[in-house]
Amino acid sequence: MLQANYLDTETAYWLIPAEDAFSVEVVTLWEDPTTVGPFATAADAKVWIAEQRREVQSEGELSRYFQAAAEAGPVRQGRAAPD
Repeated sequence: MLQANYLDTETAYWLIPAEDAFSVEVVTLWEDPTTVGPFATAADAKVWIAEQRREVQSEGELSRYFQAAAEAGPVRQGRAAPD
């Protein structure tokens, strides 16, 4: 069993070989372990891991954007009301 840890996302991915396929066990701090697969090759499983990691990073960046926007206060659009 091979393991890839990504501390920035607090997620571990375990590559699990079987007779003719591979699975990935995903372990996080906030959810029960989940097994994903089957994948035809170890390379296919590693591609899936890389895609998941990018997706989690993108969600984290989006979350930081919205948090910064919320801290900056409301943004008003449109024309000013007449005096």
